[in-house]
Amino acid sequence: VQKEDVLVSPKTGEPSLPEPGVGSGFDE
Repeated sequence: VQKEDVLVSPKTGEPSLPEPGVGSGFDE
């Protein structure tokens, strides 16, 4: 999974913000 795909959801096209208190939370 590329960073771009993680940051921006291809379904909504909107940036996927990490849940509060999770920090980055991309791979975790």
